[in-house]
Amino acid sequence: MPVNPDLLKERAASTFNSEELTFIWDGSQENTLKRRRIEKLVFSDPDLLGPDNRQVSRDVAYGESIRKHMTMWKRLRQHGITDDFERFCFLRAVFGAEPSGLLMHDVAFFPMLSLQASDEQLNKWLPLIKSFQMIGCYAQTELAHGSFVRGLETTAVYDEKSKEFVLNTPTLSATKWWVGSMGKSANYAILMAQLYTKGTCHGIHAFLLRLRDGNHKVLPGMTVGDIGPKFGFNPIDNGYLRLDNCRIPRENMLMRHAKVLPDGTYVKPLNEKIMYGGMLGIRAGLPLQASIGLASAVTIAIRYSLVRRQSELKPNAPEPQILDFKTQQHKLFPLLAQSFAFNFAGQRLRQIFAEVMADVKNGSFTRLIEAHGLSSGLKALTTTRASSGVEVCRLSCGGHGYSLASNLPTIFADLVSGATAEGEATVLFLQTARYLIKNCISAQSNKRIDAYMSYLRPDSTIRSAKFDGNHDPRSLLRAFEFRAASLAVKAASRLQALVGRLSQEDAWNESTVLLVKAAVAHTEYVIMRAFVEKVENEICGRDVRKALETLCVVFGTYNIIENSADLLQDGYLAGVDVDDLNDHLLGLYDAIRTNAVAYVDAFDIDDRILNSCLGRYDGNVYQSLYDWALKSKLNESQVHDSFHKYMKPLQSISKL
Repeated sequence: MPVNPDLLKERAASTFNSEELTFIWDGSQENTLKRRRIEKLVFSDPDLLGPDNRQVSRDVAYGESIRKHMTMWKRLRQHGITDDFERFCFLRAVFGAEPSGLLMHDVAFFPMLSLQASDEQLNKWLPLIKSFQMIGCYAQTELAHGSFVRGLETTAVYDEKSKEFVLNTPTLSATKWWVGSMGKSANYAILMAQLYTKGTCHGIHAFLLRLRDGNHKVLPGMTVGDIGPKFGFNPIDNGYLRLDNCRIPRENMLMRHAKVLPDGTYVKPLNEKIMYGGMLGIRAGLPLQASIGLASAVTIAIRYSLVRRQSELKPNAPEPQILDFKTQQHKLFPLLAQSFAFNFAGQRLRQIFAEVMADVKNGSFTRLIEAHGLSSGLKALTTTRASSGVEVCRLSCGGHGYSLASNLPTIFADLVSGATAEGEATVLFLQTARYLIKNCISAQSNKRIDAYMSYLRPDSTIRSAKFDGNHDPRSLLRAFEFRAASLAVKAASRLQALVGRLSQEDAWNESTVLLVKAAVAHTEYVIMRAFVEKVENEICGRDVRKALETLCVVFGTYNIIENSADLLQDGYLAGVDVDDLNDHLLGLYDAIRTNAVAYVDAFDIDDRILNSCLGRYDGNVYQSLYDWALKSKLNESQVHDSFHKYMKPLQSISKL
């Protein structure tokens, strides 16, 4: 079909090359070329196609998901694709916004096994994984325990006589729950359980547990099943597991770091935090995924807002594009900027995680706490705000946004799971807060503090700063830094004051509202800093740098206005400054409006991945919606069976 004339006009008027911005979004031109090559492979392979999950039952969607995932694994091997980025691109090209039935094998089971199993264990188990004999899941969450990992009830008690671990879920609340791929798919699990040797509990450790035999039957002593339909992620068989005196060999405890010797002697890891390295790796990837989900929704909403014409701005004038309304711009343009901000923060977090893991392999654990603090806050903030941002995009599309044809409900339902999975947001913010307080105490004692905490140093002048009236990225970053420093010091001061009259635990609980606020402020500072550094250091053309800087200033200005109460209270801003910032933000919307379609085109999301009637590259929204309606199962017959069963009999009675 021909491209919508409004979109043609918009693309012709753009002031920068969107492909150059695509290279920045992907991390490099090389990454973009890799991704496009992978997508071409996938889209040309008929075995990787399947029915639209929005139009089929959960049972069919699950079965198709397994088929496509297994086909994907075969294709990855056939094409020799081992690079993590290329594998992710392949997965996304196959499944789009939909999850896949074996996702947790790729993102949790295998990474956790690689990090926690010894070399001897990996030599034994990796061949089973490569031959598809071992398909796994990650069994941590329980029916009554989630983010509080130390509270898990599942036990692994070492039997010195048999040299085995005896596994139990001793109560109903200990039942493993929400375990992705466990319900029907996986035949192995990494089980997180309380380790007991010689009558002593050593805390949570990881064990490899076989769930099913060669015919995929559940092994004796186990009760395994699917937990049922969910808000989203329904092609994934999230499962439950109950254990009744199940035994596994001693060698099935993952022993790269901690060990249990044959006589039951427990050998501690060099650093206890490394036991959570697998979870850290999962969290480190979630901000990038959140940015991609939000970018998809923003692409749909902005393209639709350029095609949709409604109401009037001037009497007797043609209906305007709804993106010409300032209220629509105010909904969508900050989310556009936020997509890029989360992406750049996610790229930086992945770099930090790689650096920290390299240090760990060399025996250095000094940056583990830094990585944990950063990943906790970034995961919590990006997933929650991306989810709420998708809902804003859906609402901005009016009635059509409510249709599954828009794909916005699917994107929202799948993305919102990230706000809870791998750590609930408030719990994670409080973990970041502990990291903040630790650095506050170190700063008070003139000890070393982490790089992102430089605003806490005694010689820092940020807490006495005032807004200088400039709107460049660095000036805006100072406002983020001021707020982060102010709230961190306030939270630490309140906590220290309460410790004088309350127990440490009660003092912490009484301070948690302010502690969460400080953690959010610090995380916002980290994100803005990543954005500013990207603008300053990225090698690109002048027009693209200007386009990127405009987004950075929108992100910074919008968030400063949203948090202006704190900045006014502490004297960083005056009332006139807030008025100035509001005026400047609205003025920036004009520059973004000119390039709105170029910005979302830079995300370079193929229509087959976006899967949206409203967000099509060619803008043929209404024909696409009509074609979608024709595919409805209800339209397969002119008269539905229910008419003859229920309606017609009642109509006949009414005639008597």
